[in-house]
Amino acid sequence: MRLQLKNQSQFTSYKSLTYYIMKTFLLFLPLVLLMHCGATKPIPNDTQDWINNQAFTVSAPKDWRAVKHHGYVGYTPLLEGDNFFHTLVSVFEYKPQGQSDFNAFVQERFAETNAGINLLNQDIKTEDTHLGPVYIHTTTSSFNQKTYKR
Repeated sequence: MRLQLKNQSQFTSYKSLTYYIMKTFLLFLPLVLLMHCGATKPIPNDTQDWINNQAFTVSAPKDWRAVKHHGYVGYTPLLEGDNFFHTLVSVFEYKPQGQSDFNAFVQERFAETNAGINLLNQDIKTEDTHLGPVYIHTTTSSFNQKTYKR
């Protein structure tokens, strides 16, 4: 059996065809690997730039790290455990303009968070601390027959 290609070169045996394919593969393998590694190279200063652009500073515990999260800087433990969303904290600076109500701002943020997810249950707790009110928003949702709590 003879295989004829467009460039009129002929492979007279299976061995020569295999050699040609292997040679071509080995020539393109380094090129593909170099292109792939360059495209997925991490940019270590990107999250730090986000932190530097904030108008406030956060002192996170030593076993926590900063991550980019939906346009904001979030903080999560180094050991995330089973579910990433159980241990994600976002810190916002709120400067009221005029006599706006902080509670109304919090309710708007909760409404934005809930848009687009299939909520099964949600609970909003308010605790008064020496720094002011702390809002804890717990949601339960389902996706692909799996229940998620955050």
